[in-house]
Amino acid sequence: MNGRTAPQVAFGMTIYNKAQFLPEAIESLLNQTYSDFTIVAVDNASTDASKSIMNVYKNSRMAPQSQPGFRGT
Repeated sequence: MNGRTAPQVAFGMTIYNKAQFLPEAIESLLNQTYSDFTIVAVDNASTDASKSIMNVYKNSRMAPQSQPGFRGT
């Protein structure tokens, strides 16, 4: 282990073809004053730029995931 403890809070986001709203939603979470959190963002086989946008924000607090096909929510 690297000595880090797990974040106290995890935000889950399911995404399907919402690229136009995604940057604002992610920025809103990343700009919180409380910083001990992670974001698990799951792209549900979007056909727009959602997956690319998620990967731009990939860092220690953002864990983008992708579903190979549409699974519904």
